Amino acid sequence: MSKILINCTTSGKNFLLVCLMMLTACATASQGTNQKITVRSDPQNAEVITSHGYGCDETPCSFYVPRNSSFELKVSKPGFSTKTVKVKTVLSGVGAAKSLGSVILGGVVAGGYDVYKGAVLEISPNEVTVELENMSALLFEEVRLFSNMKLFDN
Repeated sequence: MSKILINCTTSGKNFLLVCLMMLTACATASQGTNQKITVRSDPQNAEVITSHGYGCDETPCSFYVPRNSSFELKVSKPGFSTKTVKVKTVLSGVGAAKSLGSVILGGVVAGGYDVYKGAVLEISPNEVTVELENMSALLFEEVRLFSNMKLFDN
């Protein structure tokens, strides 16, 4: 009877070990398909919008974007210049390792799913800080330069 009990607990431990390995191996399950990006601006309270429609109303802010596509981030505030930042996707070391684990435990389909969903990628940079230029100061400088020109002297 005790020999049967030992075999049951050993096979139960093996089953639990396999389940844990499968959960930690899947990049999609552990990293997810979205990643948080943080945007700061000087001055604050600028609007942020990405080329695929994500964003926030006031900086500083954080929001989630899909890992599987590069995009442009536009930061704007009335009276100030608008800045555009390119955010790219790069291969994530953690995501690639976990996707390899998916292939080993779940086959090519599991690894392919991680790649398709973008779990093997990460966005870079994931923290963006921009400095917006005051347009009224730029306009004042333009007027000053223009007024110093001697256009109508005889």
